[in-house]
Amino acid sequence: MSPEDRLPWYGPDMSGPSFVTGRLMETWAHSQDVFDALRI
Repeated sequence: MSPEDRLPWYGPDMSGPSFVTGRLMETWAHSQDVFDALRI
């Protein structure tokens, strides 16, 4: 996959680097939700 390839997403298609960045951000955000819920 080249950086110029587009991936389908909810809304506009995303480039590969943007897709990976978005998934990493979601992982951190949801992990923070779990930590907050468990009061860790």
